[in-house]
Amino acid sequence: MATAAVQVQADDHLQLAPDEVRSYLDDAGFASVYLKGTEYGMPVMFLQAADAEITDQALNTALASMGAVLREKVDFALCYDLRDLRTPSMHNSSTIIKWMNDDEMSPLLSQHALVTCVMVQNSFAGMAVSGCTYVIQKLCSAAKPMAVVYTEEERDNFLREAIKQVKARRAQDATGENKE
Repeated sequence: MATAAVQVQADDHLQLAPDEVRSYLDDAGFASVYLKGTEYGMPVMFLQAADAEITDQALNTALASMGAVLREKVDFALCYDLRDLRTPSMHNSSTIIKWMNDDEMSPLLSQHALVTCVMVQNSFAGMAVSGCTYVIQKLCSAAKPMAVVYTEEERDNFLREAIKQVKARRAQDATGENKE
């Protein structure tokens, strides 16, 4: 399958209108990566998995496309739509973890991915992911909202409220800094 990533210039800043989509990867064989504007004032980067084999080449292409979004250095919410994802191998999982801990990617993820939403099937496996995520949430900062959801409606409700929460916290922090 052909892969196509769209290169975006940094000065072509990502002020996307609601529902405007900027594609970074149309087809990696198992996933697509795109940034979508919202009426909430913060774009959402989607990694949307397909029901297909996860090859090394496809995984690396998807991660490189996510890296391209991160290098834009714009704040966004992140939605992993894993409802159709096939079970990744240990090698695939290791590749993802290594990418997330990369000297360049790790700080960019920490700084710019302000909200995380994971969409899973309403199944035993989905409940297991949800349970693990609940534990991770308890260990992580409340400043970065995170949720596991099963439907688009749950996703949209969570993203709307989480983005409002993050923006309100930032506005409050900015007001506090201006007083000093």
